[in-house]
Amino acid sequence: PIALSAMTVWVALYGWAVLRNEVQETVPTFVWKVFKIGLVLAFALQSGFYISNVADTANALAMGVIGDNIANVGTVGYRAGTASFAELLSQSLETGASGSGVGLWDLSRSWNPGASERTEKVTDLAVEGQGFFMVADDAGTPSYTRAGNFEIDAAGNLVNPDGLRAQGKKVVNAEAGLLGNIESIRIP
Repeated sequence: PIALSAMTVWVALYGWAVLRNEVQETVPTFVWKVFKIGLVLAFALQSGFYISNVADTANALAMGVIGDNIANVGTVGYRAGTASFAELLSQSLETGASGSGVGLWDLSRSWNPGASERTEKVTDLAVEGQGFFMVADDAGTPSYTRAGNFEIDAAGNLVNPDGLRAQGKKVVNAEAGLLGNIESIRIP
């Protein structure tokens, strides 16, 4: 903006001087000078607009992550997200790279333990650390969740609110530490 304003003032004042024959320059030469300076400024402004657009996009991504975190503050088992950013380089490092803005580098999930809340339901469970509950649909397709708000359905299966059955391994021989195959957890 400052360069564009300075160029506008220069063109106006110098152009007025050219038209009044106060300088030793012809009008075509002056127009050619203005054209060259305009090209230089246009490329400089284009780069600036590109960098600011990239920064706005990165900022929008960060705001989206923050919005997701706020919207899911009451969601059982939700892991907060963190957006990390890095500078974008327009050239290789050997040639003296210049920055081209900022871009999303990584979107990671927090593994910090959330607040555990004691309930009166014996089927409400919590995971400590980086584990997940394994659940499966009627076809046996596995899914994974951090939400431990389970219930017992009419058939005695431990299910989540979506009706997916909790999966686990049945103890075959506790003394020998033998476990069976993965199957739906049933509460008799």
